[in-house]
Amino acid sequence: MPELAPYVDSLSISLNADTEAAYLQHCRPKLKGSYQAVNEFIKLAPQFISQVSVSAIDGLEGVNIERCKLIVNQANANFKHRILGALG
Repeated sequence: MPELAPYVDSLSISLNADTEAAYLQHCRPKLKGSYQAVNEFIKLAPQFISQVSVSAIDGLEGVNIERCKLIVNQANANFKHRILGALG
């Protein structure tokens, strides 16, 4: 992250789920430990980059959008509330 920060002024990260089980169900990552890695990235990014937005999708089965928001707020990032099926 320190190497990236001089070249990036904002980031958008997709969290998409508040638990590893929901993350695996909806995102289907190829690498083990992806949910933990994205959470660590969310915590680290605001320490180096001034504008960090993290999104989650309201309406995905098994996803608690309020818990997603809490994860993002605790990392001092901006929460972007997306709604399943809505464009924009």
